Amino acid sequence: MEFEISIHHYCQMLYKRLLQDLDSKDHGDEQDGTLSTTMKIELTHTAIKQLKEKLLDLAFLPPVEEIVFMKKLLPDILSLMVYYSEIADLECTMPIASEKFRQELINRKLSRIELFLLDNTEYIRYYHSGDTHLDEYYFLRSRAQKHPTASVLNEWTDPSFCTVYSYKAATLLAYAKLETEIQQMKLNKPSPTRSPNGKIIQLQWTDSKSNLVELIYSLNEQGAFNYGKVDIKTISDHFGQCFSIELGNVSSAFNKMLFRKTGRTLYIDQLKNKLLKRIDEMESD
Repeated sequence: MEFEISIHHYCQMLYKRLLQDLDSKDHGDEQDGTLSTTMKIELTHTAIKQLKEKLLDLAFLPPVEEIVFMKKLLPDILSLMVYYSEIADLECTMPIASEKFRQELINRKLSRIELFLLDNTEYIRYYHSGDTHLDEYYFLRSRAQKHPTASVLNEWTDPSFCTVYSYKAATLLAYAKLETEIQQMKLNKPSPTRSPNGKIIQLQWTDSKSNLVELIYSLNEQGAFNYGKVDIKTISDHFGQCFSIELGNVSSAFNKMLFRKTGRTLYIDQLKNKLLKRIDEMESD
């Protein structure tokens, strides 16, 4: 029984420490102290890697202990990876999406969750029932590896570390939490910007359209949004909504910039000069 306590205790301690790290302020954002989703994924991936190395170092794991590990312990940690990966996927697109597309993304995500639940109805019923008669089939690597759906295991797992059904249990746990948050997102529209006295502020672009187009193209070339994986029209549509301006054909406006006789990046140069002037004034005070 000492062996059982060792592997199970290690997993429980690793999970507890991971939860503490995910709530830690030590590596959080400078403004609010919270961890980014990317950092949370990295922390979770590291914990899974450590657990995998620990398990693979063991030459033998008795069936009873392996079932408890695969059914009760491993899904807790794997579920965090599934959950934060789904959140990262939403965060990647939501900031630049129109309200219509935002709702469409939310509905797509909910549909994926519903499809997972429908496709795994029998397994989910078994998992929540407390039954054990199929545990050897679901949670022993030597048995589960032979199942034809074993290919669903992704980059975080492999058949020597996790069974298909252990991963499905993790997905079930993650989706339960994710669905609650997505439903809330569906009901709540983005909060409007407010002044310190509580009044709603409607930001309106009051500079020229060509200047905004120049700025949009610069940010797009920098890959400032969604790691550069977004098209110029999506960005311009979002800027138009945010700043109450109809930009029209931004490609045509950009092409006109190429034929400027006084310089192609007038606005960017102007912004740079004004910022440098402000910095110089601050340093001289």
